[in-house]
Amino acid sequence: MICNSSLPSIKKYNHYYIISCCSYACEGATALFMHESEAPKRISCDQEYLSGDELLLFPESGEVCIFVYLNGNIDTILSALKKTASIICNTKCSSSVYIISDFPPAWVSFILSPLINNETLLSKVFCTDANLSCEQLLSQDFIRVESILSEGIKYKNRKIKRLSLRELAVAIRYYRGETVKNFSQTLGLPAKSVYVYRRNGVAKLTALKQWLNNERAKQSFK
Repeated sequence: MICNSSLPSIKKYNHYYIISCCSYACEGATALFMHESEAPKRISCDQEYLSGDELLLFPESGEVCIFVYLNGNIDTILSALKKTASIICNTKCSSSVYIISDFPPAWVSFILSPLINNETLLSKVFCTDANLSCEQLLSQDFIRVESILSEGIKYKNRKIKRLSLRELAVAIRYYRGETVKNFSQTLGLPAKSVYVYRRNGVAKLTALKQWLNNERAKQSFK
């Protein structure tokens, strides 16, 4: 994803950020915007929520541009989307978010919609394919997430209900290897409830496995 070109249409932003666990993606973003007033700031996706220090990286007003590159294991991908939602919902600036992934846009919408329960905010979130050159990426027509909310998701000809916040939270910790007992104690939930959230969340996310781009990532599905 590394190149030295820059596209005029993205120069309206004064601040750029990238969320990714991939160093190459971050280097690529830096190269894309190297001629701008400041280099993109990298936001970690190790934690699901915006920290106090990270919050200080965002301006009090104006518009910012955030590129989210979804790659790695399933827990990393889900954490990156939760971090993205945390930024959109908790910063004072207006965020235009461009998500680059191997997943169909409908699936990105499927995961983000319970996290950002606001169509106005979702209207500034866009998706495109990861298998693009830098020039294609910056000239590509991104798909607006908000515009496909009504499409719904099907897996094996069955419509899948949207994830609840608890189902997503428990699924992430399950993929990270956290025990039911530990998560139950952390949230103060009965173990039986955690089992139910885990079962439902993992079942709804199973179809994502087919789009993970390497065997190690696929094995992160237990």
